[in-house]
Amino acid sequence: MAYSKKLLDFFKAQGIKEGDRVRAEKGGIVYAGMLMPRAAGDENALVLKLDSGYNVGVSFSEKMVLEKLPAKSVAVKAEKPVAAKHKAGLPKLAIVATGGTIVSKVDYKTGGVYALEKPEELIRQFPDLLDACELRKISSPFTVMSEDISSANWIALAKEVSKELKESDSVIVTHGTDALGYSAAALSFMIATNKTVALVGAQRSPDRGSFDGAMNLVCAAHFASKAHYPGVAVVMHGSSSDDFCYAHKGTKVRKMHSSRRDAFQTINGKPLAKIYSDGRIEEMAFEAKKAEEGLDAVFEEKVSLIKAYPNSDPAILDWLIENGNRGILIEAMGLGHVPTNGPKSWIPHVAKAVDKGVFVGITTQTLYGAVNPLVYSNLRKLSEAGAVFLEDGLPETMYVKLGWVLAHPKWNAKEKMLENLRGEFNPRLKDSDFRLPSTK
Repeated sequence: MAYSKKLLDFFKAQGIKEGDRVRAEKGGIVYAGMLMPRAAGDENALVLKLDSGYNVGVSFSEKMVLEKLPAKSVAVKAEKPVAAKHKAGLPKLAIVATGGTIVSKVDYKTGGVYALEKPEELIRQFPDLLDACELRKISSPFTVMSEDISSANWIALAKEVSKELKESDSVIVTHGTDALGYSAAALSFMIATNKTVALVGAQRSPDRGSFDGAMNLVCAAHFASKAHYPGVAVVMHGSSSDDFCYAHKGTKVRKMHSSRRDAFQTINGKPLAKIYSDGRIEEMAFEAKKAEEGLDAVFEEKVSLIKAYPNSDPAILDWLIENGNRGILIEAMGLGHVPTNGPKSWIPHVAKAVDKGVFVGITTQTLYGAVNPLVYSNLRKLSEAGAVFLEDGLPETMYVKLGWVLAHPKWNAKEKMLENLRGEFNPRLKDSDFRLPSTK
């Protein structure tokens, strides 16, 4: 999107163009930085990238003083070779890069943030990795923003991770944060392993002083190399400060804030571990059980996750059935309620779906706590219609599990969905498992 004609004419008169360093003075306040292209917002507001890395918008006025500054020289360090020297005796680790903020860089010519062109640039950007592990290999089966992730990507990712686990002690997956929980669940079900697979991302871009990706990645490397956790985990900031990270079980983790650095929380349980960037690991909350290893990368795409809410139209269930859905996951209210009495009752539509062989599962919008079909009469009606109450399973995790389970035609879907396969259920919920987001 372009600036207004009035503003473009003003730039031209001053000999200023996008990408120039400028000084803007308005109302006694001085701003200095790079003039950025306008992406959105007021067409009469300048967008400047300050030297701190943050962007600021300055509303234009005729009284504004705007002048071009000399270009600021950017010192470019010589890039270190990928095959840097590791400390002797460290565990072998592979990185599988898929995209997201953590694998982006700043173009200091334009001030923009772009995806890294080569996965190997991770080593140059995060040299502390060399103190945590022997980085054996970096691969990239695909590069997508996490909001564009698909089940086909999950299958490709699971195959790539499984391949790397054969020659490495552990694997780190770099991933965008928006759909990180979905992918963690997908890998949890598709890969059975006694080694550690750690997913990691960044909430802030690398041009900001609050960039969290470096610490998250280093903590993930320490966790993957030292903790001996058998399975898939997510490693992200544990507080809003740069003091420690948490490792979360891949089937019990959820992004609980749109922008905070400590957005990821373990739901209905406790984090697996607390990790410090110097390599210390505390509060181990898991048993290193041996599992039967293997890859089972399949997914039935005809599954849906929907939300029940007051005045919602249950005809959505009929539409999903008519369009070939084999499984429907309902994010219900409280203990598992859907509209039950009156003209918009969901009960007959659920019964119709079940009669047609469609699996209907129930989770709760509250996230914390479990659904229960035995507490109230309306819940029993839903259960009698054939809906399966999925304990304390997270909606996103149950959606992924359902797609994976239904890809196995010989399996009994109800039995498998209720089986605690990857720690997706906590059969002994405690008061201490209700964790409010950090306020630090």
